[in-house]
Amino acid sequence: MVWGCISRKGMGILEKVNGRLDGNGYIYILENALVPTRDMLSMPRRWIFQQDNATCHTSKLVKQWFKDENITVMNWPAQSPDLNPIENMWDHLKRTVGEKNPKNTKELWKSVKDAWNEFPRERLLNLIDSMHNRCKAVIKARGGPTTY
Repeated sequence: MVWGCISRKGMGILEKVNGRLDGNGYIYILENALVPTRDMLSMPRRWIFQQDNATCHTSKLVKQWFKDENITVMNWPAQSPDLNPIENMWDHLKRTVGEKNPKNTKELWKSVKDAWNEFPRERLLNLIDSMHNRCKAVIKARGGPTTY
C-alpha cells in the first residue's frame, strides 16, 4: 500500500505504507510526506486537504494533528469515492505497474515510483480541475453514484 497526494501545483511525495495503518502511523505519514510536500510545492497559506473517511484519517488524534498544524480538511460525505480525483491516479498506477510485471517488492516499488513521477502534468491538471464538477455531480445525485 502507498500514500500519496496531488495538487494543482504538482505531485506530492509518495510514501510506502507497511502493515495496517492506525492514527499514529497516519500522522507519521503526514509528517514525513504531507508536510514536506506542502513545503516543496509552496502551497498557499490557506489550502484544503482532501481525504476520505478511513478510520485512521478520522481518529481524534489525527483530527487534533490537523488542527495543530492549521490544515483545513475538506468535509467528506460517507462513501463518496466519486469525489476524489486521486482515485483516478491510483487506477492509472495499477494499470501502468501491472504492464511492467514486477518480479519482486524492489521492482514493484521502483515501478510504482516511476509511474507516479511520470504521470502526465496535463492529466494531473484535468483531474484537479474536475473537482468542481465532481462535487456538483455528487450533490445532484444526492450522494449516490456519479459518472466519475
